[in-house]
Amino acid sequence: MIVGICGGSGSGKTSLVDKLASYFSQDEITILSMDDYYKKFEEQSKDANGIVNFDLPEAIEHDKIVRDIERLKNGEEIEITEYTFNNPKIQPATKVLKPAKVLIVEGIFLLYFKEILDLVDLSVYIEVDSNIQLTRRLERDLSVRGYSEEQIHYQWEHHVLPCFQNYIEPFVKNADIVINNNEKGEFNVQPIIDKIQFVTA
Repeated sequence: MIVGICGGSGSGKTSLVDKLASYFSQDEITILSMDDYYKKFEEQSKDANGIVNFDLPEAIEHDKIVRDIERLKNGEEIEITEYTFNNPKIQPATKVLKPAKVLIVEGIFLLYFKEILDLVDLSVYIEVDSNIQLTRRLERDLSVRGYSEEQIHYQWEHHVLPCFQNYIEPFVKNADIVINNNEKGEFNVQPIIDKIQFVTA
């Protein structure tokens, strides 16, 4: 079964995936993140001020994601390089993903790309108040991704919000389940688990 997790930046996609994964053994579940399919920095589009915009659908190699999902679905093993958000202090690792009973695919454009959504059996969207999203993005990007506060606010205003308005919010209607994460990490995942177990039993 393929489960898709979608939500804006800072919505809690990784936290939800981790919580879902805790219900399964390592052999039963495989997790694929769209983050690992960002194109190289030099291949990304730039805005009017010459700043790279990572919040456009074309920032992602979505054709490659489709191929890798299909390979996992067909019982093949795949190898991908971890995306480190261009942080020079982090050495990217090579990930080997093996086919499993449950495949979770997470990313901000999951509901936007029809070719990906068509492969998903159950899609989940995480909604969060925009002010909360910005606060969480500041906490994460300052401590983990090496961005300055000025960079984070610029990206939020010029890239992240327009991305949400154009490529995420209009496609929420495509989600099978919508859950709220204003209370950080307080997910009720039982309805999702029930659906997974019903299909995979």
